[in-house]
Amino acid sequence: MIRAVLFAVVGSALQAGSGLAAEEISFQDIWSRVHTEGRTRAASLDLRASTVARERADRHIYPRVYLDARGFNSNDPTQSFMAKLAQRSAQLSDFLPARLNSPGSTTLGKASIGVDLPLYEGGAKAAMARVQENLEASRKEELAFTVREEFAAALSMYAALLILEDTESRLTNLDAQMNEILGRYQIGNAGNPVGYSGLLGMRALKNRVSSMKLMTSSRKEAARNTLEAMSNGLPAGWKHNRSTVASLLGQHFGALEGIPVSHRTRALEAAVRMKENMVDVETSRFLPRAGVFSEASGFSGQRKSASSYNVGVYVTMNLFSAQDIGARSQATLESEAMAARARDMRLREEAEARTLQSSMQSLEKSMALLEESEGLLGEQTRSARELYRTGAINLMQYVEVLSRRADIIEQRMNLSSEYTRTRAGLFLLAEGPVDAGSPQAPVVEEKK
Repeated sequence: MIRAVLFAVVGSALQAGSGLAAEEISFQDIWSRVHTEGRTRAASLDLRASTVARERADRHIYPRVYLDARGFNSNDPTQSFMAKLAQRSAQLSDFLPARLNSPGSTTLGKASIGVDLPLYEGGAKAAMARVQENLEASRKEELAFTVREEFAAALSMYAALLILEDTESRLTNLDAQMNEILGRYQIGNAGNPVGYSGLLGMRALKNRVSSMKLMTSSRKEAARNTLEAMSNGLPAGWKHNRSTVASLLGQHFGALEGIPVSHRTRALEAAVRMKENMVDVETSRFLPRAGVFSEASGFSGQRKSASSYNVGVYVTMNLFSAQDIGARSQATLESEAMAARARDMRLREEAEARTLQSSMQSLEKSMALLEESEGLLGEQTRSARELYRTGAINLMQYVEVLSRRADIIEQRMNLSSEYTRTRAGLFLLAEGPVDAGSPQAPVVEEKK
């Protein structure tokens, strides 16, 4: 214990001598780093890809314009004769059997430009456009939920630092009171059973407090490491700013009124609409497709150059395809399954919200009672100290009072941690942008 105190004093002196102070990092500073990394960035990229896919699908009504250029050299009789016709230069001698059967080598170049305008596609492309639109909506909700999830995780870790720092301070104060008694009073005589029993109780309590301090220190280090990992690194030796857990959570988590619909459920409901659109896509397999087309071609061969054009309409329809049988039924079943998941998710979240709201009210009342009990216990501790110094009570009785104070400290830490988890759970069930002085989602540069 003495060595630890000496090391702490020496370290503080060296830090003061070097003029370096640990940088204070607020939660807003940490969140500005967290929301541009990791899962949030990945979800943002998924949304950008969905937006591009939706924009592509919306252009299904535009005509298709194509260019085709090719050339060949062949001694095939059919190719040779058709090449002469394409050049509009067929001669009477080309119909002689010997010339038809042995045309020799023929060279032809062809370039075509055409337009294909679909007039009716069975609703397939329009349905796919709606699929992509709902996929984009689902990705937006997923991104919003991911942002809230990471925000809640970061804020919970930051609140944990405040809780553990407060717990450590209270334990240190309690430890100092026990050290004062152990160092000032001669109570270790085994011939005095009451005093010796009190000494053993004091040592046992001191061991308990030391164990709690070690656990608190370990959890603080874990919280710091988690925040540093989420933030992709923080300044060495950083420290959190001074704030209370209640004010921190109240400022950033806000209050949940009524039973909301979370972004997670909204994402699932958008996926339901997407599956419903897929039923229309599969239905279009059995419907006709119609359109108009136009193509102009130019030919250049051994005899001359020529051109031609084609203009017309087309209608196509699958009369039988074994693989298409059952496609619509499959899509309908998948849509119904997704709708059932969405209904279940909504009901579960409504029940979870009611449970968390009830738990939060109970926790708030328990914390208020704990504050009152802690005040009474503090007064009792001061009174017991004076009574012990004057000999009105023995050490065993004083240790019992200090032990209850250790219980209060542990209970306060557990209640504060549970309250943080409850507020975080309610925050995830809410909707809307987060409130930490930074954008809801990271800005992803679009590659040209």
